Amino acid sequence: VYAMGSRFNHSCAPNANRCWIQSRQVEVFYATQDIFAGEELCIYYIDIKASFAERQAVLRDGFDFLCKCEACDLPEAARRRSDALRVEY
Repeated sequence: VYAMGSRFNHSCAPNANRCWIQSRQVEVFYATQDIFAGEELCIYYIDIKASFAERQAVLRDGFDFLCKCEACDLPEAARRRSDALRVEY
């Protein structure tokens, strides 16, 4: 059980990331952008390169929620552009 890591919520546009350091047997969390005091820290639970529909299906089936993060809450045209960029990068 990861007491600290289990406290992070999911976002398809996370402001933090994690990596497992095998030699130290520790998971490290780090900021991926500037984070302001009081701002929620979010990581991704799933493959964030997946399309909106794929991400929603995995989160619904595996985690029992639908994502409403800033990336998933975009208008449809902007969401399609976001999906295209996820594949490209």
